[in-house]
Amino acid sequence: MNKSQRKESGEVEARWKKFWDDHKDFESPWARNILHQLTEFLPFVFEFDAVRHGLEQLYTRSDVKCPAEWDWSDDWTAADEHLPIAALRHLPIFRWP
Repeated sequence: MNKSQRKESGEVEARWKKFWDDHKDFESPWARNILHQLTEFLPFVFEFDAVRHGLEQLYTRSDVKCPAEWDWSDDWTAADEHLPIAALRHLPIFRWP
């Protein structure tokens, strides 16, 4: 990467940072609906327990920080509805414009 490309890359990163700082509380009903539909649909394709454990892994590996009282064994079907946007904003789907 040459000097000009590094400068442009730095400018793009700075703009992205400013955008995300300005939209920390971005709430997307569309994105929550997609998460809900996945939760409803996946048990028809995969084993029920596999879906529960799989969704937990997907959320946690995507840096979703669940509240301390969150219990995946009970609350996994409600993650799309009840997790705060501060936790969900790390999911790639919430980064769509």
